[in-house]
Parts: sequence; C-alpha cells; structure tokens
Amino acid sequence: MNIAKELLKGFKGKAGKILGFRSATLLRITPGTRTPGAAASGTNPTTTPYPCKALISLATAANVPSAILVQQDDRKISIFGASLPSGIVPRINDKVTIVDIDKVSKTLRLIAPIQGDGTGAMFEFTARA
Repeated sequence: MNIAKELLKGFKGKAGKILGFRSATLLRITPGTRTPGAAASGTNPTTTPYPCKALISLATAANVPSAILVQQDDRKISIFGASLPSGIVPRINDKVTIVDIDKVSKTLRLIAPIQGDGTGAMFEFTARA
C-alpha cells in the first residue's frame, strides 16, 4: 500500500474542501548564472512550477513549533507528497501559490518546516507572504 497516495485520496471530496484542501503550485527558484562578459550584472534565476495539492490553515502557536515566532498572517501549509512529481521535496524558501483561506490567490514563501511524516506523504511548513 502506498501511504502517500491513500492519504491524498482520502482528502478528495467534500470533507477535503471543508478542511482547506486545494490545488496549489510549488514554485522552485534556482539561482542562475551571470551573463558572460557582464560580471557586474545580476544572475538570471529560473522558476520551475510544480502543480500539487495542499491544505492551508492559520498558523498558530498551537500548530507551529515554539521556535517559530508566528506572525498574524502566517499560514500552515501541508503539501501532499503524492501530488508532487517524483523526487520533488518542498524546502525552505520555495514558494506556494494557493487560494488562501480568504478565497484570494496568494504566493507564500515556505519559511520553516513544521514536521515531516518520514514517508513523504505530507510536508508541513509555516508560510508567509
């Protein structure tokens, strides 16, 4: 049995919508290289989008480790591992575009991991605009 796929399947439907289950896009920004002959110019970073499924909720002192100072608009993002392409694991400073709890599409930066489940079924992060 694939735990990651079973977890994802369990959140589809009406119950998932109530719990904040949404389509999202993980954005991985990779640093580029300097343009040859222009050492003073900046780099040309590349952004790669990865469609995924995620849960979103308010980040609170109760659902985020005490080492993280939670700000008013912080969110807890839980990304389903089975919804990501093979080999893609969310990491700090990746961004997620998702419809927020106020029903507005926002791009949030992953600032700190909350916990992993050890199987890659779910990746939880504190996210900030």
